Amino acid sequence: MSKITWDDRTNSGSGALIDASIFNEIKTSVNDIYENDISLTGSITISGNIIPSSSTTDVTSSFDLGSPTSAWRELYVSTASINFVASNGAITKFTKADVTNLKAGKSLNTGDKQIVHESDDTTFVQMKSSAPGRVRHLASNVALLDIRTSSFDLGNPIVPMVIQGSTLSITGSTSNTGSFDNSGSFSNEGSSSFTGSFDNSGSFSNEGSSSFSGSFGSSGSFENTGSFNSTGSFAVNNLLDLLANFGQTGIPTGSGEGGVAAGDINLDGQVNVTDMLLLLAGYGNPNIIVTNTTIPPNVNHQFVGPELSISSSITLSVSTGSFCSITL
Repeated sequence: MSKITWDDRTNSGSGALIDASIFNEIKTSVNDIYENDISLTGSITISGNIIPSSSTTDVTSSFDLGSPTSAWRELYVSTASINFVASNGAITKFTKADVTNLKAGKSLNTGDKQIVHESDDTTFVQMKSSAPGRVRHLASNVALLDIRTSSFDLGNPIVPMVIQGSTLSITGSTSNTGSFDNSGSFSNEGSSSFTGSFDNSGSFSNEGSSSFSGSFGSSGSFENTGSFNSTGSFAVNNLLDLLANFGQTGIPTGSGEGGVAAGDINLDGQVNVTDMLLLLAGYGNPNIIVTNTTIPPNVNHQFVGPELSISSSITLSVSTGSFCSITL
């Protein structure tokens, strides 16, 4: 835009005269507004809207505010919003509250889905404002992770789950419904309950009561401190070797005696397994008691023949409230 350079006019004298140059400069400056770039120095105060020109069929224009080489330093807007307008007229608002929430690490989604997969709307993280203290992770609309202040759910009954690690340690009560297969090291402190198939081919250790409802199989190290209850089939490798040799050697030490290797059996605490072993070994096999035997309190105990041999210097102790009978 051209700058007007003529001097100010007066009301009389030569200063009141208007020559052609004045009109020419006005014409040039006004034409520059329509035809050329405008360069202004100083602040501009406008009472009204600044609206870019656009065609009658388009709601968006092709003009910019600033440029890649001449950007505005700061943009000031009120607490309302910046509106993003699509070519079809759809408006997406971005407010000051949105900026505040983003800086605080909060999601802008207020519905059921706070963090959504880029290409799958059925896979998302849910942190609803109506349920504080709870986070859910869903894949294909199936909840796989549910974290609450009172509990923690991992997995879903309809989805197989694999937990991998060199060592898995759980402190507290453990409950499993479905198939449980352990091939590594598993350690639990507290009560444990397994409903379904249980198979252990690695190291399993539990400190507390254990309950198994379903088939039970162990081909590795199994150690339980506390009560043990199994409902269903029960299979432990080398158990037949143990029973077949118990009548002659007693409980194997784990050195390979009786076909039982180290780590196959670990009985920690008062477990009345001697009664069962003596009873089973008595059917078709001679009973030879080679170690001191104590019948626990309040137990009805039987030694069953057809033959019973007791080595020398062996003591049989019957605790208070117990009963012992020998059937040959």
